[in-house]
Amino acid sequence: MRRPTPAVDIRQAMQESFTYESTTGKLRWKTRNSGSIRVGYVAGRQHMNGHLEVGFNKRTYMAHHIAWFLHYGEWPDALVLHANGDKGDNRIENLVQAERSRA
Repeated sequence: MRRPTPAVDIRQAMQESFTYESTTGKLRWKTRNSGSIRVGYVAGRQHMNGHLEVGFNKRTYMAHHIAWFLHYGEWPDALVLHANGDKGDNRIENLVQAERSRA
């Protein structure tokens, strides 16, 4: 089950809080919002399923969804898959949206 699209104010806060390097796939913090976060540090950690996840605004988001949003300016409306199968490779060239199910 897919999580719902974050509210507009959360998406705006993401744009203010992260930079996305499309050639490396790295999300970096633009702002410092806790003692352990430093500006310029890579955001997120590896989940046990291999995806990178980011704690933001008291929720957890998949880094590849944030990357898609920051690059294209819209939250993905379907699953985002990793073309090469490497769930930690969030370069924009490796992210593709799955076809929406018509069921």
